[in-house]
Amino acid sequence: NNFDKYGGDFTSTTTGGSSVIDNTGATVTNVRADFDATGEFNSGSSTATPNGRLMNGYQDSNGATNVGGSLNIDENRPYVGIFNLGTDYTAAGYSVIVYTDGDTNGRGGAFWIETANYTDTTRNQSGGIITPIFYAQDPGNFNTEGFVQVTSTTSGSPTSGNYIVFTGLTNPNIVIRAEEIYEVGGFRRTPINGVQIVATAIPEPASLGVLGLAGVAMLARRRRTV
Repeated sequence: NNFDKYGGDFTSTTTGGSSVIDNTGATVTNVRADFDATGEFNSGSSTATPNGRLMNGYQDSNGATNVGGSLNIDENRPYVGIFNLGTDYTAAGYSVIVYTDGDTNGRGGAFWIETANYTDTTRNQSGGIITPIFYAQDPGNFNTEGFVQVTSTTSGSPTSGNYIVFTGLTNPNIVIRAEEIYEVGGFRRTPINGVQIVATAIPEPASLGVLGLAGVAMLARRRRTV
């Protein structure tokens, strides 16, 4: 229950926020994670298992078009920023896994990662895209579909899937971005359920019971009805 529609902060420094922890529960020194969204909801999937809880809650967008510049406007949400990753990640490289599952089949859009600027008081994207742009559509309820990887980098042919793997990253500061594309019922959304940072190796989806950076995931408080 870590994502909040008003934004939030995970930190292992002394400047405030909740701790960033690894899959053993240990604090990851000096790493910071920020996030923001225009809403928080749940997909209606079962919360009886760790993976079910991961894919139940999500932060979401407002259907508006992304614009350049600041992340601090509604159109550029949801986003997740990861800052000050250490050499354990950057020296050998790391992967980012983004989980995306909303409550309406067929909605979705584009997901990518940008470089970011970071200080103790300033955190924002610099605008440099450093990954392929992946295109995802909601495949249905996680209880039925299970984990389905998104592989499409073509906007006209999205993958019906619920997680994306970005590989070969070495930047210490990144921002995970999303943009709504595929409309269902008059609305466009790009949910982000959780984010996992993995040094070097990518785990099989079936083993993802522990949720990466403090389990950067959420359990939403209400079900989206539009």
